[in-house]
Amino acid sequence: MAREKFDKIQKHWKQFNISANAIANELMRSKNIVAEMTEFYSHQYYSGEKLNVSSKGIDIISNSKSYQVKGRKVGEKIKSTSLGIIRSWDFDFLTVLMYNNEGEIIKAIEIPSNAAKEISKQNKHQNGWVISTNSKLFNHVLTKDITLDLKSKLGI
Repeated sequence: MAREKFDKIQKHWKQFNISANAIANELMRSKNIVAEMTEFYSHQYYSGEKLNVSSKGIDIISNSKSYQVKGRKVGEKIKSTSLGIIRSWDFDFLTVLMYNNEGEIIKAIEIPSNAAKEISKQNKHQNGWVISTNSKLFNHVLTKDITLDLKSKLGI
């Protein structure tokens, strides 16, 4: 690898880490930036109470409803990928935010937990369930597309 390319990659790596650390410090939570931004955006959308990182299966409580939120950075087009493991179904709604390469929200949905569980697959190795971001999720009769409403409410 040419030195010039190495230096360029190293420069971007440092910039990425400076930005990631700045976001993590502002949010005062974990270093999982996609997950933290998903919780941040979801909390701004739903208001209510944002629970501790250690809260089992529930990220936000708003208007007596509980939400578990998941996010994925997928690029310019929505691709089928797995969401983070779900270890508890003790929430009312699953909210999913999908991001493009620039971090813009390209899809936001919510689905009742019982409907999400129907389309999940158990993963015994990880002691939980996995949901894929595919047509079963996005086209489920109980899935609500909240993309435009969320972006409008947040002004993004």
